Amino acid sequence: MNLQDFYQITSYLNLFLNGAQPFIKDCLREHGGKVSMQLNGDEELNDENFPVCAIFEGRHDRPYIRITSVYLNDDMILVSGYDDETGQLRTGFRVYDSSNEVIIKFLWHVLGLETTVKASKTFEIRRDALKAEMIDCIKSALPQNGEKLYINKDQFDLTVAYNVDCECSDELNFLYISGESVTASLYNEPENEMELESFHEKSLIDIIDYLERHGYIRPSERQAQ
Repeated sequence: MNLQDFYQITSYLNLFLNGAQPFIKDCLREHGGKVSMQLNGDEELNDENFPVCAIFEGRHDRPYIRITSVYLNDDMILVSGYDDETGQLRTGFRVYDSSNEVIIKFLWHVLGLETTVKASKTFEIRRDALKAEMIDCIKSALPQNGEKLYINKDQFDLTVAYNVDCECSDELNFLYISGESVTASLYNEPENEMELESFHEKSLIDIIDYLERHGYIRPSERQAQ
C-alpha cells in the first residue's frame, strides 16, 4: 500500500468527481438544456424500454426511477422518470455526485455520442482504481486478525454514503477484515453488513481521515511505504 500517495489520490479523485457534473452540464447546454428519450407513451416499464435506472432522493421517499429526461434548472442537474413501483411519472430529482455515472450512461444511451462513451468508461476505470487504493489504505490500518475496529472516538458518529447508486446514508459502527475484503457495519442496519466497495468515494476519504486523526494511520508511515 503506497500511503505516501494518499493525498495525491484524493486530490485526483475530487478533481475527477468535480469534473463529472461540468461535463454533464456542458452536454445538456449543447442540447438546449434538456436531453429526453423519444417516447410514444405506451411503453412498458422494463429494462428494454427504459435501460437507465437508479434510486433518487425524493422529499419523502427514495424511489427507483426509470429515467426519461435529464435537464438543467438554475444550474442544477435534475432528472425525470417513471417510478418503477407505481408507474407514475415523477420530476425534479436532483443529481448528486453519486449519480453522475448513471447520468452519463443516460446521455450515452439517448445521444449516442462517442464523447459520452469515453467519459463513462474513463469515469468507471479511474473511479475503481482510486477506490481500490483507498480501500487498501483502510485495510492496512485494521487489525489483521479480523477483530472489529469501532468508529466511536469522535463526538459525533461518522456518517457515510453506502450505496453508489443512491444517496443512502447511515452512521458507521465498526470495520473489520473479512477474507480479502473490508466489511462495515452500520447503526441503523446492523444485520446488513456490506463491503467497502459499495461505499461512495467521499465516504472512503472520510474513513481514512478518521483513521489518521486517531493514530491508526501515522503520517510517518506515509513516507516509509
